[in-house]
Amino acid sequence: MFDLLGCSDVELRIQAGEGVALLYEGARTHDDDYFWNREGELCSALKELATDSHKFRAKKDRKQQRASFRDVVRTVEEGELPCETVSVGPQHQRQELLLDTWSLKLQYSSLCRALAQGLSTHITFNVGVRDVFSLGPPPMQLDRNMAALARRGQKKPNRESPASKARQMARNKNRDNRAAAKTYDD
Repeated sequence: MFDLLGCSDVELRIQAGEGVALLYEGARTHDDDYFWNREGELCSALKELATDSHKFRAKKDRKQQRASFRDVVRTVEEGELPCETVSVGPQHQRQELLLDTWSLKLQYSSLCRALAQGLSTHITFNVGVRDVFSLGPPPMQLDRNMAALARRGQKKPNRESPASKARQMARNKNRDNRAAAKTYDD
């Protein structure tokens, strides 16, 4: 994976960096004092990728690469794991998912790419997915009447407020004046 960090494709570099972080995380769970003999070279390569400013790369790619490799450098050098909280599930049944290891973070990102739109439903009701992230048993599913009541309870913006009526009347007055001001002499 060390050789893949020098690849020209940004996605491959990021995946290789995340793989290195995952390997370090796994090695340090078994041995707290894990040390690789080429760790100095690896750290310098990771720091270079974390501060990459080459103009021949797209700005979006550089931003994505730097953000990813900052976490990787922290994991390899300090043993510090990334900690991210994600709010998952449908609107009325939100849960907080804590991604505090590289393995959970990579599992969640893979699941996001695979399921895309269906992620919210699967994370809420799929027992297997909930077990992977230790979310416990699925919540009680709302029937149609309960869901309709929940939607009705949400406050909608008032478009008929006095301020909006006044704005509308002022607009209409100006529109009328502009239309009346246009006279065509033939």
